[in-house]
Amino acid sequence: MPAIRLNSGLAKISIIAVVSVLVLVSLLYVGLRVKAAGPPFTLPVPRNETLILVRPSEGYPVKWNPFIPNGISCGECWSEAMWGSTPWFINNYATGQRIWILFTGPPTPEDNYTVWIYHIRPQIRWSDGYPFTAQDILFTFNNIICKYPQVGAEWCQEYLINITAPNNYTVIFYLKHPMPRFYLNSWTIVPEHIWKNVTNPLNYTNNPPVTLGPYVFWKVIPQYNNMYIMVRNDSWWGVDVWGPAVLPEPKYIVFMGQSTPDVQFQNWINGYQDYMVATDVFPAISLIQNGLKYPGTQLLIFYDPCPRGLWLNTQWYPLNYSQVRWAIAHIINYTVEASVFPSFPLTEPAQMPWADWPSLSYWTNWLISNYSANYCLQGPHGTVCGKIYELSTNWTLAAELLESIGFTKKGGVWYLPNGTPFTLPIYDVGGYHTPLALAIVEALNKFGIKAYDVSNPPNIWQNMAYGTVPDALYWLCTGFPWTFDPYYFYNSFWGVYSREYPVGKYMYSGQWVRLNDPLLDYYINLTRYMSPTSPETIQLYKDAIFEWWKDLPAIPLVQTIYDASVSTKYWVGWPTPDHFISWPPDWWTEFFTTIVAIHSASAPITYVLVKFTQDVNVTFHSIDGRWYGPFKAGEEVWLPRGEAAIFILQGQAVELTPPTTSTSTVTATAVTTTTATATATTVTTATATTTAVTTTTATATVTSATTATTTVTTTATTTATATVTVPPTTVTVTKPVISTALVIGIVVIVIVVAAVAAIIALRRR
Repeated sequence: MPAIRLNSGLAKISIIAVVSVLVLVSLLYVGLRVKAAGPPFTLPVPRNETLILVRPSEGYPVKWNPFIPNGISCGECWSEAMWGSTPWFINNYATGQRIWILFTGPPTPEDNYTVWIYHIRPQIRWSDGYPFTAQDILFTFNNIICKYPQVGAEWCQEYLINITAPNNYTVIFYLKHPMPRFYLNSWTIVPEHIWKNVTNPLNYTNNPPVTLGPYVFWKVIPQYNNMYIMVRNDSWWGVDVWGPAVLPEPKYIVFMGQSTPDVQFQNWINGYQDYMVATDVFPAISLIQNGLKYPGTQLLIFYDPCPRGLWLNTQWYPLNYSQVRWAIAHIINYTVEASVFPSFPLTEPAQMPWADWPSLSYWTNWLISNYSANYCLQGPHGTVCGKIYELSTNWTLAAELLESIGFTKKGGVWYLPNGTPFTLPIYDVGGYHTPLALAIVEALNKFGIKAYDVSNPPNIWQNMAYGTVPDALYWLCTGFPWTFDPYYFYNSFWGVYSREYPVGKYMYSGQWVRLNDPLLDYYINLTRYMSPTSPETIQLYKDAIFEWWKDLPAIPLVQTIYDASVSTKYWVGWPTPDHFISWPPDWWTEFFTTIVAIHSASAPITYVLVKFTQDVNVTFHSIDGRWYGPFKAGEEVWLPRGEAAIFILQGQAVELTPPTTSTSTVTATAVTTTTATATATTVTTATATTTAVTTTTATATVTSATTATTTVTTTATTTATATVTVPPTTVTVTKPVISTALVIGIVVIVIVVAAVAAIIALRRR
């Protein structure tokens, strides 16, 4: 058989093509292998000691001026790590407890709430070692807050008489009017020894900043999406106040601006980052579901303080009738609303006009328990009794409410009392609000009310302020969730605002729906100057909420779910449903409770002996596999350091001994099973054995329901010993690993070379 000679042009082209394909495949393989070998950035600090948080964007160049617009380059760095905002207190919304930071406790009111006395913690030091004193507060108010209109001068003129400091650790505010809730205010205070030399505080960059928090700013690396690096202050004054247990374990915190969804997905599943808000990053829920299939991934599920709701203009006919507003509420299908809202897991209908937080459960339970009850209010003209409804789909009741005020239905269409068809546009602000609006439109049309959606029209917010739209669907926000005080739920619906800003006049204060209810106004006026916590005030709160619910100026639709994608490769103890003792959103100052609660995944568990000073009705599944709580006053308990720190900070327990950590090798074997269902609940079984020589072996099986469709079982064995390192003083940034764009560029070059070679071969034929 004659040999086959490869001397034809076609054969040459074939050989070149085959070689090119082989080269291409090899380069792609190498590129993908390089990409999987490490993160798309070089971390200048030890990874196992670093907490990496990803946010939509961090600014550059660096500036830390809290008194001007856009004056803070990294808001999370400023508020959570450095405490540049000098929080007077921090609310742990997971537990409903308030942590007093700058002061020994809440201030003391005198003279009918016109005088407030604050006692500063004498241990507080600025990050440069200078003491924090009353002089810093006086300086900030006198030279910045009350001096410049854009900062707070108008507030000072309206409410403040004077501020005095009888000593370095006492500050007294003298007010022009009684303000029973003055203690809920908090202002940024700056160090006098730094800012007294600043000519114009509104032009000052304040870099490097001197702050009060457990971390200090080290540097920013712009080429890595503005990577801000914080270093723990091991001389932080908080240890002197609360004990060693409250010093967070991460020695470094890195804040980074987020990248593309594919990059962030790889960072998440490979443990290159510790935390990001998945709903900010991923365009599809399927990416979250896919990510949960990988070992070491976890989802934190929490409610935004604001449910989504349909606001109704109470000055717009026929929405000025509460019967019409309630009829609309009974036409809406809340199960459908929850199903069309893009969340993971599936959200739930909002039963109340505030977040379904544990910290607000008392008021939630009270409201639900009074549905359909005969409730009597003590008004200015005697007792008024009535009923309120629950939010439910009830077309029969909706029809009865409309007919009670003269509406009629003919040929499947509802007509106003004047004989014209009832038509109602539903306005929404766009985004994920539009599916909610479309579902309402569909329900109204089926019921017989002609409705249509107007999504994100021009000037929607301005038109709301003027009162020239009948409704609007967006977040249902009041001040209640942030303050734990129901007064801030209903006070913005004060009728004074609707009378001062009638329809057609731009509304600067109050809610744009312009509710005008004399009985609700009565409760607002009455509780405005009463003690927020007295039994009399609590009862009036209930009366006011009942009256608001009867009015229903806004219809709650769904609870707003946020998802945070976290990695357990380096840090554990995240606020999961069965460990919800710290607050998950990393754009709030309150995220500090999570920073202090997490524990290194590779280090021995440090235990702290605490004594509870009050009853604490909290149970949680600990990082050691055990369940703890509830606790009784006087009870002494050994708790893992991060969990003990939460109760110490909240003033519910005191530390009896310094933290005790095993210096021997600790081997932990954990089997974790994550099963996603549609319930977002957690079931855990665990066994743990601890020997007298402080060697702990724990085997735990954790089943977390997080609405995924996969069950993944992983087994990990880790051996670690405690180590100590000092903060770095220099950094060498190495060349980044090969990126996707670089691989694509190489591929294009190979294809071009192959094409040129083919042309040359043809010409030589």
